Amino acid sequence: MQVKHRSSQRLTGMPDSQRMADMIKEAVRTWEVGNYNGLACGPDIEMNEEIIVVEGRADVINLLKNGIRNVIAIEGSKIPQPVIDLTRKKTTTAFLDGDRGGDLDLKKLIDVADIDFIARADAGKEVEELTKKEIYKALREKIPLNQLGEKRTAAPAQEEAPEELDEASSKFLTRLLEDLVGTRAAYLVDRDQQIMTKLPLSELSDVINDFAGVYAIAVDGKISQPLVDIAKKRGVAIVAGMGFKERVDAGQVRTFVIEQQEGA
Repeated sequence: MQVKHRSSQRLTGMPDSQRMADMIKEAVRTWEVGNYNGLACGPDIEMNEEIIVVEGRADVINLLKNGIRNVIAIEGSKIPQPVIDLTRKKTTTAFLDGDRGGDLDLKKLIDVADIDFIARADAGKEVEELTKKEIYKALREKIPLNQLGEKRTAAPAQEEAPEELDEASSKFLTRLLEDLVGTRAAYLVDRDQQIMTKLPLSELSDVINDFAGVYAIAVDGKISQPLVDIAKKRGVAIVAGMGFKERVDAGQVRTFVIEQQEGA
């Protein structure tokens, strides 16, 4: 009886069989991360005729965890020569984050490497955080590089500078911004210049999803690229703020600023 009692105690602290299997599987797949001329890669990178190029080691590990072994990371701001050489010999898919960093890496890859297909994580997501379902969906929906070129050719016609705001709209936005000074808050406004809600700036990215038909965002702060990206994603026409935090790629989003004066 005493032996059984000790055995029961010992079993109580052990992980269940499924968890143990998952732990072993993850450990084995992490162990499979290889090294190709100093770059993190999967074990099939040399033998497979098709390869997937990702941005970092964490991306490689996530793909390995989900059964994809023909992957290699560029691991840096400059495209490594070993990756360039591989793309010239193999059918290559660039699988990149859905953010500005992914856009920049895509441009660099296109400039120096021989890329056949493009796959992207959803907007705002990184490859390293994707689920298995999201990974395979993105890879299924990859597009040939020549189709990306067609989209780029057509883009300038749609990326003309948006119309300037009329005087009434400018005065309205100025009043909103003056009202917001010192509050660290934001207004969401509809097309009829009706305030939909006032909310803390820290909650903007989440709360905006609860409102349909947002036409303008006015913030007690400077306009940044992440703020503009939120507006683009939600179809917001205008972003108003207290100047610019950085140079932004606004696209079709109109920006409006008032400069805060010293001592105001």
